[in-house]
Amino acid sequence: MEKWLEAHYLPAMKSIDQLSEVIRHHIEAGDKLKFELVLECTDFYLNGDCLMVASPAPPPRPAPLEKPTGSTPTITQLQSLHQQLCNVAPSGLISSSEFYSLLMDLIVVTLGKNTLPEPWIKQNETQMMEIVSLLTDEYELIDWRKFLLSAALPWPFPSLSQLLTVLQRFKAADHGNTGYINEEQYLQTELWFSSESVLPVPEDPSEPLPYDRLANLRKLFADHSFSPSRLDYLIMLQYFAADPNPRQGFIRALSVVLGQHLKHSSQGHLVKSMPSIEEATELDEDYKEAECALASSSLLGEQEVSIPALLAVISHKVTKIKDVIHLPPDCLSQEEHTEQLAHIFRELGYMPEDCIPFSVLSLHPSIQDLMETSTHFQLVNIHRVLLAHRDEGEANSSTVS
Repeated sequence: MEKWLEAHYLPAMKSIDQLSEVIRHHIEAGDKLKFELVLECTDFYLNGDCLMVASPAPPPRPAPLEKPTGSTPTITQLQSLHQQLCNVAPSGLISSSEFYSLLMDLIVVTLGKNTLPEPWIKQNETQMMEIVSLLTDEYELIDWRKFLLSAALPWPFPSLSQLLTVLQRFKAADHGNTGYINEEQYLQTELWFSSESVLPVPEDPSEPLPYDRLANLRKLFADHSFSPSRLDYLIMLQYFAADPNPRQGFIRALSVVLGQHLKHSSQGHLVKSMPSIEEATELDEDYKEAECALASSSLLGEQEVSIPALLAVISHKVTKIKDVIHLPPDCLSQEEHTEQLAHIFRELGYMPEDCIPFSVLSLHPSIQDLMETSTHFQLVNIHRVLLAHRDEGEANSSTVS
């Protein structure tokens, strides 16, 4: 018995000393014991299967971060541009010279600050003036919302049927028929593209989730000059009715105002959008949709257009701005536009208060000229200029080397 006690005493004391040392170390360090301490006969060990404190929660995933893509600004960059343009020209219109100066100032300020995409920073004054000229209308004004839409390309290009469907959804949400919806109603309304796309989740919890660009892009369209923010959905859809072909853009915009497809006498088919636009549907499908809509509407009667509907499309936005004292030279007022349209209606055998079948109205030379020359609803692709100059620069540098 004495020998047995001697044989176990020393190992047991050694284990107790080890236990004491572990406890002393944790007390002095102010650490919590993570694992259970076990002293069993002469053995001392840490039980790794029994945690004494809860495991720390894994660090949260980093916030989704949009990576720059070519000449397209990130959503953060677009928001910065939007804010600066709102401050400089809250009406939505800015003179071409002022806009040019703003862009050049941004290029200087953005060096090292990631305010603009790299291809923008490399543009010289002549190249930037080319972009400004593409956006400038006949009155030397620029609608900066059109600029933001062009800068944000590529985005899903809506067919006319899709625009009219979204219009009906907005009207359904607008219970008071005010022409406006609030931010919550807007974000809950399905557009022509899904705002809840299923994005792959990285297995590594330290990697950020993919950035949902479209879901964030749609938040730019609210009118933040009001509190709370609201959206004039008819104007928004008119912006998205823009088309590379001015005539097609005019007809799409007028169709949105009327809420129905318009049949016109042009022999041309729907124009395929520019390559950098991601089309929401194929051109052929869109054309078939339009033909079906026109066929069904023809059974109900001809699509008719009134002077107020035309004014909503042809009147320059500057005439709709409150407190405007002086219009640009040669810019017609609402009253002058109304008088001209009334004259056209009379020439076609209608009274100004009548509605004219669009197939008849579109044959009038003045309306034909208006559809062909108006750039209010022409979608401009500024990236062609940005990337063309970048490609030229790369070609020149490779030739020199």
